[in-house]
Amino acid sequence: MTPHVAQAAPGVTALGLGLLIAWDALHMPSPPTAGALGPAAAPWLLAVGFAAIGVLLLWRAPAPTDVRTTASTQRLTRLLGLLVAGGVTLIAVGFAPAGTLLFAGTARVFGSRSPVRDLLLGGGIAVLLQLTFTRLFGLPLGGFWLDWP
Repeated sequence: MTPHVAQAAPGVTALGLGLLIAWDALHMPSPPTAGALGPAAAPWLLAVGFAAIGVLLLWRAPAPTDVRTTASTQRLTRLLGLLVAGGVTLIAVGFAPAGTLLFAGTARVFGSRSPVRDLLLGGGIAVLLQLTFTRLFGLPLGGFWLDWP
C-alpha cells in the first residue's frame, strides 16, 4: 500500500460509511411520531457525522510523499483485515467465536506473544457479553452454542 493511499484511507472509509448509512436511512421505514424527531433521526446524525469526519480527514491528509510504508500503516491494514474477517466469521459461527478470534487477532497485531491467553481472555469476554445481551437485556446476538431457554 502506498503512503498517500494509506493516509487517505481513513477519510475515504469514514466518508463511505457516512454515505452507506445515509443510503440505508433513506430506505428505513419511519412511523409517524408525535415529536419532531423520529427513529430515523439517529441514522441521519450518524451519516452526517461520519461524512463530516471523512471530509475532514481527507482535507487534512498530507500530500503524497516518497516515504516507505510505516509500521502503523501495516497495523491499520491488518486491523481492517481482521474486522472484515470478524464480520464473515460472525455470520458463519456466531458472536462468541467471532469475538474470541477478533480479540485474539487484535492482541496479536498489537504485539501480544501469548495466543492461548488471548484466546481464553477473548472467549471469556465474548461469552460474558453474549450472556449479558441475551439474558439481561433480551437482545439476542445469535449463533450461540449455549442458547438454552
